[in-house]
Amino acid sequence: MTKCIICKKTPQGSNVLTDEHIFPEFIGGNLKKKNVCSSCNSNMGADFEGRLENGFLFSLFSYQAKVVKKSGLAKSPFVGDYKAGGKTFEVDEDFNYKLKFTGFEESRSSDGSTSFSMSIDEEDFGRAESLIVKKLARRLKKQGKNVDENKLRMHVNNLIEDGYKVESLKPELQRRFYIDRRFLSDLKLLALKVMFESMHYFGCIPNDSKVLKKSRASLQKKNIDPFLEDKVFICDKDDFFVEKYLPLYTSYMICLGGYCYLKIADWYLLIILDYEIPSLYFILANLKEGDVSGDVIELINFLRGDYLKKFEYSYMPPKFHD
Repeated sequence: MTKCIICKKTPQGSNVLTDEHIFPEFIGGNLKKKNVCSSCNSNMGADFEGRLENGFLFSLFSYQAKVVKKSGLAKSPFVGDYKAGGKTFEVDEDFNYKLKFTGFEESRSSDGSTSFSMSIDEEDFGRAESLIVKKLARRLKKQGKNVDENKLRMHVNNLIEDGYKVESLKPELQRRFYIDRRFLSDLKLLALKVMFESMHYFGCIPNDSKVLKKSRASLQKKNIDPFLEDKVFICDKDDFFVEKYLPLYTSYMICLGGYCYLKIADWYLLIILDYEIPSLYFILANLKEGDVSGDVIELINFLRGDYLKKFEYSYMPPKFHD
């Protein structure tokens, strides 16, 4: 049986070889190879891959690119709760927001009486009566008093009619995200994973490559080996020569000579190898027709093919000669 390319062990029992996505599914990758055991797959998914997938930046990319995950179409990372002006607002998939009911404010006066106040969105105003009745009934029962909920409901209804105040709110909602060392380390680990699995996919795996050996060890330990620190770089978009010829939201890996150029979601990376690639190899991910891979001939055919006529560009790729 084939060994796992990450842990180098022969899978046994429930730990079987799985269909491993070379580019992650959460950025639209669908090219797979059955060469990683389920244990290693799960470990990477629960670690750096999971953090990237669930983080704001990659969630935003998945949403904008309309990536279809196992759970369905990627959802907006802006959905959730926001605090502004001492109140909580909830935002939905269509970027609509409303005031969220978070509980009652309670105050006690000098005569021993207790006052309750609440803030609730106009859309949920119909819930106000039942929420107040529930709150008061629980308080009265705790004090050992009998509760006639019908009378209580009528009393609360009168209080609401006489005592509610309408306020127009236009909050400024913000969502902060941070690019810290862990994020950058996770991003580089993902780049190493794509490169390492791509090299196995294309069969470019010389036994004496220290870069590949340290990449495998880094993925197994989920921590970048110090040897690779000056081998993996985050680059500027202008450094990548095929970018303007590819559809929006395409991720790719191109290996040429002793280098691997990668675009992963909105990030550009360069990995320096310690051996020469015999030919150009590439993988394009998140295309409507599925991932495309191959050598220099397939890449040329892709760039000059009818495919690009489906997209509006102010430029076309240069003419290639066979």
